[in-house]
Formats: sequence, C-alpha cells, structure tokens
Amino acid sequence: MAFEPSLDISVRFRASAEEVWSALTDEENASKWWPGYRIRIKNNAKGSFAIKSQSKSKGKHFSRISGAITKVIPGEEIRIALQSEPDNFRSELRIYVSQLKNKSRLRLVESGLPETSNSHRIVAESKDFWRDFLAALSDHLDK
Repeated sequence: MAFEPSLDISVRFRASAEEVWSALTDEENASKWWPGYRIRIKNNAKGSFAIKSQSKSKGKHFSRISGAITKVIPGEEIRIALQSEPDNFRSELRIYVSQLKNKSRLRLVESGLPETSNSHRIVAESKDFWRDFLAALSDHLDK
C-alpha cells in the first residue's frame, strides 16, 4: 500500500462545542487568538478562509494557507479546499467540532497532501503548523 500523506489531529477542550465553534467561525473572536486568521462563511454554506503562521522561529517556515469553504454544517463541520504556500500545493481540510459529556472535541483532518519526495517534510511542517494553531485556540478558550 502506498503512502498517502495526510494528517488527523484531535484536541479536547474544557470549553463547550458552541464556544469552540464561535472561536473558529466568528471573525472578531478569531482575531483575538490568531491575528492572521480570517474566515468568512456566507449563509452557513460557502465562503473563504485564510491563515498565516504566527511563528517565524528558527527552523520553522513562514506559511500562508488560503482556500474556499466548500461545506458547512453549522456547529459541527467545515470543509475547505486549501492552497498552501510556500510549497504551493492543494489539499482538503475538514474540521469537526463535537460536544462530549464535560468537554468538547475538535478533529482536524487534512488530506490530499502532495505525494512527492518532500512528502514527509510537508506532512511534518503541516502538523507543526496545525498544532501551533490548535495550541493558540486552546490558550484562548482556557482563559
């Protein structure tokens, strides 16, 4: 079986699923925890998405990701067709939010990452990028 580059990251928060959804989808709320994050959802269906990495620390590449929101199930799921730079590749991002008994869960799945000689590096950098993103969200929600 061939290697299919993808990511699947799950995080749990003490905050409710409603609070997590708001932090992700409300532009004013999102700008408080990730200044380079923009999301515009039109009529709970389609829209646009853009995000810039905050970290330019040693060993980390500056990244910018943009895309079109292709599906929204309010309070539960967002699907985005992504374009990532500087490696200039396309992928699909799915974000799922769910309420558990005493906390919430966010699952982030990025698939369709390029199958090249650089796949392992791209997957590792993407994983670091999304972990930084989710850590900032966690810090914001835990305030």
